Amino acid sequence: RTAVDYISRLSSNEAQATAAGAITWQWAGNDPDAAASWVSAMAEGPARQRAAESLINRWGQTDPYRAAAWLGSLPQGSSRDSTVVAYSRQISANDPQSAVEWAQTIGNDATRNSQIESIVTNWAKTDAKRAMSWVSQSSLPQDVKDRLLNRGG
Repeated sequence: RTAVDYISRLSSNEAQATAAGAITWQWAGNDPDAAASWVSAMAEGPARQRAAESLINRWGQTDPYRAAAWLGSLPQGSSRDSTVVAYSRQISANDPQSAVEWAQTIGNDATRNSQIESIVTNWAKTDAKRAMSWVSQSSLPQDVKDRLLNRGG
């Protein structure tokens, strides 16, 4: 409760977002479930967005499966989209297939397509055949498919 009071007294949205992110990062290291409950209860906005990103980045390092379960419970919105971007970046090196599946759940079209392109481009560096096969079978817009397929990732 003290952290919530502290954040609400800060004068700017940016200061509130920065504080929420820092508090969540620390809290997630000790009790990610409690931090997740706190973040989930926050109103949509910059503070929730930064807090959710901090939580997924911290929790994803220690327990990516539980972090993913929490992420899957978030309602659509800008904070969820930015959190999915953060999570898919985090897992893309080891599990690009899951990363693109997560990226496909991003609500904002431009953000979704950009994140998928980034993941597929990196995936193609290590497994071009599987990456391009995924692109061919995906529901990406045709122009995005063409761009990725023409450069081989």
